[in-house]
Amino acid sequence: MMEEDDNYIKITPREELVKQGNAAVAHLASGAILMVLTFGARFRLVGMGLSAIVLVLGLISIFSKDKEGKKPGMLLTVSGILGLIVQVGIPVLRPFAVFFLGLGGFGFLASGIMRGIRFLIGLKGRR
Repeated sequence: MMEEDDNYIKITPREELVKQGNAAVAHLASGAILMVLTFGARFRLVGMGLSAIVLVLGLISIFSKDKEGKKPGMLLTVSGILGLIVQVGIPVLRPFAVFFLGLGGFGFLASGIMRGIRFLIGLKGRR
């Protein structure tokens, strides 16, 4: 029986690398869009359009067959609703919506960075 060396890098299958890379890009893009919705969307029409896109992407992820996409899809759906609340300007809910949009954006960015690092490590192992 062979013992594993600490310096041994496991070769990640191509399909797994594709999934990791796609997830990293999707999470980074989602985090960036949520940050734009939180801090940068001064134009209501643009903000409402972005919120609607986030909402539709979340719904598509929820109803997809991929089990890994359901939780991020739920977060995107809620984020789209929160973005619409921010853009419509409901005074009582707006501070909470802005807080949770920022929190969600930061979470998606952190998740995207971690998934990107995992992707790069797997890619390095294939050389």
